[in-house]
Amino acid sequence: MERFAAFVMRHRIWVALTWVVVTVVGVLMAPHVADRLKSGTTVNTASYHANAALQKEYGGVSASPSVLVVDLPHGTTADSPAAKAGLAAADKVAASVPGVRDLSYASTGDRALVGAGGTSTLVMVYPPQQGTRAGDLVVGQPTGAYEEPPSRWPGAFMWSG
Repeated sequence: MERFAAFVMRHRIWVALTWVVVTVVGVLMAPHVADRLKSGTTVNTASYHANAALQKEYGGVSASPSVLVVDLPHGTTADSPAAKAGLAAADKVAASVPGVRDLSYASTGDRALVGAGGTSTLVMVYPPQQGTRAGDLVVGQPTGAYEEPPSRWPGAFMWSG
């Protein structure tokens, strides 16, 4: 390390000029490089593969969903009649909003959307266009369609996204 420091000190003018040249080239190249960068989906990540699988299986999942995690009451599983009725009612509420599409255990019967032990499930609500929060569109909808009021399911409705 001492030899490197001694070399830099002996050639400090050349080192400084080199850094000036690197900085100028960087400033000149930045606009051209920025145009080539892409934001958004990155390929070969877990989320990309999950979205591709959803797209293949169910189609039409181009926008980022809001995810509703439903924790069912103690002793209730996703296969119980009361839970199925409540989940189907939640699907009806999401379906009542124009352009909103939902993907859930009630609408697909896909066990991949049910948590371990069957005591929780996911409802993915897709907005009509990218950048819209589907949760904001659906949460304010009337809940008259529910056969079992959500108040009996404490902590059941948690939106993200």
